[in-house]
Amino acid sequence: FDLHTIEGLAERGRSHTGVLYEDSTLNVFAESDFDYERQASTTRYIIFRNLDGAWQREVATQTLRGFPVQAIAALLQRCGFTLTSLLNSSFEVFDPASSHANRVFFFAQKPGGETT
Repeated sequence: FDLHTIEGLAERGRSHTGVLYEDSTLNVFAESDFDYERQASTTRYIIFRNLDGAWQREVATQTLRGFPVQAIAALLQRCGFTLTSLLNSSFEVFDPASSHANRVFFFAQKPGGETT
């Protein structure tokens, strides 16, 4: 499985603002923010759809929560999993103590099971 790192969510909160999509029937705008206390990135999407010549406005909110990579690795081990690989989005080895990445891939195996 993969997840956003706290560093990645903070970056997303700073840079994920503006026009995401625009054409004659659909316009999507985004406003992002990062809450350092909750370690969460919240993006508010404002969507305008042209249906039968009339524009309709919708608002959707997405909140992504961040967790320390070391904490997730420790929880996997407590649940009986062995962490076989930890990679960044370029599929390079990720070291939580010294590496930086926006997203991390966890490869874990439970004894007697297949690698997930």
